[in-house]
Amino acid sequence: MLEEGGEQALLARLLETMGRESLSEQTLDSVLRVYCTHVQPSFAAPWQRLQQISSTSSGFVIEGRRIITNAHSVEYGSIIQIRKRGCDIKWVAELLAYGPECDLAVLTVRDEAFWEDLYPLAFGELPALLDDVSVVGYPVGGESLSVTAGVVSRIELQEYAQGGETLLAIQIDAAINSGNSGGPVINDQDKLVGVAFQSLSSHDTENIGYVIPVDILLHFLADIERHGKYTGFCRLGVKFQPMESPALRRHKALSPGASGVLITRVDPLAPAHGLLRKGDVLMGVDGISLANDGTIPFRKGERVELHYYFSQLFQGDTVQLRIWREGITQDIAVPAYIYKLAVRPHLNNEMPSYFMVGGMVFTVLSHPFLLSNLGETYAPETDADVRLLSLIQSPLQEPEQQLVVLSEVLEHSVNLGYELFHRQHLTLFNGEEIRNLAHLVSLVDACREGEMVFEFDRGEILVLDAGAAHKATQEVASTHGIPASRSTNLVAPEGGTLAPPTSTVAAEDAKMKVKKSIAPPIEAARTSTASQ
Repeated sequence: MLEEGGEQALLARLLETMGRESLSEQTLDSVLRVYCTHVQPSFAAPWQRLQQISSTSSGFVIEGRRIITNAHSVEYGSIIQIRKRGCDIKWVAELLAYGPECDLAVLTVRDEAFWEDLYPLAFGELPALLDDVSVVGYPVGGESLSVTAGVVSRIELQEYAQGGETLLAIQIDAAINSGNSGGPVINDQDKLVGVAFQSLSSHDTENIGYVIPVDILLHFLADIERHGKYTGFCRLGVKFQPMESPALRRHKALSPGASGVLITRVDPLAPAHGLLRKGDVLMGVDGISLANDGTIPFRKGERVELHYYFSQLFQGDTVQLRIWREGITQDIAVPAYIYKLAVRPHLNNEMPSYFMVGGMVFTVLSHPFLLSNLGETYAPETDADVRLLSLIQSPLQEPEQQLVVLSEVLEHSVNLGYELFHRQHLTLFNGEEIRNLAHLVSLVDACREGEMVFEFDRGEILVLDAGAAHKATQEVASTHGIPASRSTNLVAPEGGTLAPPTSTVAAEDAKMKVKKSIAPPIEAARTSTASQ
């Protein structure tokens, strides 16, 4: 048993052996333990939730009586509690903001007594390479506060496992373990420089941890301040090809010494659509020259991908682009925007939408749906699965677009012969193109007699008798314990019509390489999704 004050003395001695002064007591007291009970939805049976599980992670106090932790630490949290250092009381916390792309969340505690003797951490600046830092938190293996020393070994864009976004991240050599998520990373001036959030899981690596830089945290908080909620991180909305090949630069007739990247696609919903064209050469942004490999200057001796510049902007901000088009240099003002893809990387803590008719269960294609059905490596089992995976990088074509999939067929006499249909992309109903799940619901509800013809992306069709299918719907629901034939967001108000779905920030491209979120067991097997 440690005597009174023994924990503080032990931490002080530990830090002194690392060649730096002790973190202040005030700083250590600002680090909190976060307890969360998670109740995730079932994507196989979207009307249900999975068995609840519990996790612990870390958090810390900032000004405004706010607590910062990781988004994955409180994902689908039914109850969140906070415990202060050296205290035996847990206080109930409230989720104020949730940013899955940057893996950050803001909590607060309403009880006035909780805030006694708590002080906000002071924000520092982005650290330099080889700077000493300390990761403070409550990892597994003990109950008391833990401090781990490390060195900044790399700063560059990395994929964030929680939301699939590619943002600036700090790599350190400190051992970051489960439970450290959401804990502060402190520099030798006792100031916050980042938030611990994930580690690299690989048989040939060890002690590689990743930290959300203070710059990303400040952007997250500023976004909430500007818009009253978290909205996301901006992009230009184009795909481009590096122009490191001299032959490619000659083909585009670039002047000697000129550099840039070749635009290969402009997203249909981006403000840049109509201003930029496929075949344009993007040469610079806001007076910053763009290299042939797609990078811009960052700090002395460092370069970073162009996406970093746009990730620092907010929706509505305008940039001045310099492009090379048909032998002429042009300057064009283009607004940044929140990038969207048709396949959502997360559901923002929402339940999945579903619709069941005649035993056929339809839902919206998303990364959680693929993860639930195909596993963390997204290994396809059928040709239909391959076709679903090919849609991952598809940008939204319309603001309300959703990709509707037939999840499974719950067998009934009305749908005999279709039991092998599952995980198929639905494109047409009775010859009409499907815009989203709400659109499908309205078409099916209006079809009360005759045939229902569902057509999928490779031409397969599924035909039901309309009257029999509607009649069988309640029977199937009763047999399988389904409380309703559709999710609550697809129930039209009395005398009204269904509201269209709200499009959200998305990410791209599922990858096989796994970066694991490091706190709750709920996140222990999440496969990274990447954008860029």
